[in-house]
Amino acid sequence: MSKKEKTTKHEFLSYTYTDLTAMEQHFEEMAAQGWMIKSIRGGMTYTRCESRTLRFNAQIISSADPFGNEISPETGDLVSFCEEAGWRLVDHSGALYVFYNEDLVAPDIVTDDAEKLETIKRSIAKTNRFSWIGAIASTLNLALAALMYFTGEDKSSHGLILLVFLCSWILSFYSAVINTVLSRRWIKNAEEAVLEGRPIPFNDKEKVKWKNDLGKLIGILTAIILFGMVIWALALGGDSIKPVLSGFIFAIPIVLFALHLAKKDLSRSKMALYITLLVLALSAVMTGFILLIK
Repeated sequence: MSKKEKTTKHEFLSYTYTDLTAMEQHFEEMAAQGWMIKSIRGGMTYTRCESRTLRFNAQIISSADPFGNEISPETGDLVSFCEEAGWRLVDHSGALYVFYNEDLVAPDIVTDDAEKLETIKRSIAKTNRFSWIGAIASTLNLALAALMYFTGEDKSSHGLILLVFLCSWILSFYSAVINTVLSRRWIKNAEEAVLEGRPIPFNDKEKVKWKNDLGKLIGILTAIILFGMVIWALALGGDSIKPVLSGFIFAIPIVLFALHLAKKDLSRSKMALYITLLVLALSAVMTGFILLIK
């Protein structure tokens, strides 16, 4: 192998509970091309390997925490059972566990589609509840920003802050509504398929690619808008907005560090999530406090 040849590869792909088949197919294709999946947290990380013909199986494990990466004793017993059956654990993120097997005709880990669907439904419900909690918190921030705008004297600074929270509110509610609508539609189709004895209709690769491309586009546009607002605020904003911007900018490295812990250290995954939420909450509280005293 040449010294200049890459030994690792990263992909910024996002899979949901309704994309399991597409995920399995993608990992199988990558292994055939000489890239073995190593990590599914914070994007996909692959290591260089010889071309391999493998079978992958992505499972939602009901006993696992969908927002943490620690393996509970019950989940550990299930993983051990799978490995005894030839399914080797690659990695996991929350309740999503990815296994591979060199035996291409090995039985699936879960052969009962009704059982598999119930597990997916519970995981989707937990994720949707978390999305709606974020949307409600965003609504409270927007209400506070609106109150400060209509009662404060510095309309330019307060107006910019109101605009930032309005954008955040739109994104959070858009995410919560879209996730809820699409997941309910998928669950309805999946329930009909199970009753009729057909396979669960997981999203195909093309649909997953379309969703990822749309997500990247929204992320890029959001980053451009927020960056433009920061430049505008620093150039034209009053004194009251500068401490707010400083607070958010200070929070960014803390949030990134928390996400780094969530990806690298299983024992600190929950702590990383709590730190991230705490920083965001404190940023919102400090924003309101600064607006009040100004």
